[in-house]
Amino acid sequence: MNLMNWQVMKFKPHSICIYMVVLVLFLTFSGCFSRKGIKKVKVEKIVPRMIVLPFDCAELTVEEKMTKGFIENIHEKVIVLDSEKLQFYLTTRSVHMDEIDLSSSSITKSFNRVLRNEAVLKRFFEQSQIQYLVMGKAKEKLLGELEIGNLITAETAQMKLIGFQRGEVLLEESFKQGLLEVVAPERIGSKFAAKVNKKLKKIWKEERRKEKQLKKERRRQLNEKNN
Repeated sequence: MNLMNWQVMKFKPHSICIYMVVLVLFLTFSGCFSRKGIKKVKVEKIVPRMIVLPFDCAELTVEEKMTKGFIENIHEKVIVLDSEKLQFYLTTRSVHMDEIDLSSSSITKSFNRVLRNEAVLKRFFEQSQIQYLVMGKAKEKLLGELEIGNLITAETAQMKLIGFQRGEVLLEESFKQGLLEVVAPERIGSKFAAKVNKKLKKIWKEERRKEKQLKKERRRQLNEKNN
């Protein structure tokens, strides 16, 4: 009789519930202690965005070819915004700034003014989340004297990569046609893209290093707090 009573008590529903609750609590707290209460900090990955302004050149063909050569060879990780895509992007993010005129004749002058005004620059960066700006100028050259037809290329070109976060020039390059070699405008754009890619990889590597260091410091602080 005593044995039967014990078996009945052992398998009572409310007893089983109590055992389950105790087990869940045990597993939960043991898991917390084993991790020392450290929670993973999820860092939002920033998508690199870049504005490519029309290169200042009297010859439209040279400007278009240089831009095309640059955009086609920039790192695939970068979202490139030309003047048309920029207007759509700013609209979707509800970025409205009186200081920026996106018309083709004024867009470069507008961004030059933005770069000179620290408050406007900061506001634009925070609202748009665009990290980089590429701009430049070129001087056209007629190649008819070389007996290869009336081709036009860039005699000289100056190109810049600017960081919007601080308005600083991250990379600046100059190109000049050689005496024995004629470099097509597309090639000038692709050459600068290669240099920009190299610079961006260094920047991203440094950002990853700082991110790891920050996570390490957070873990150390949590360990000190828990101990």
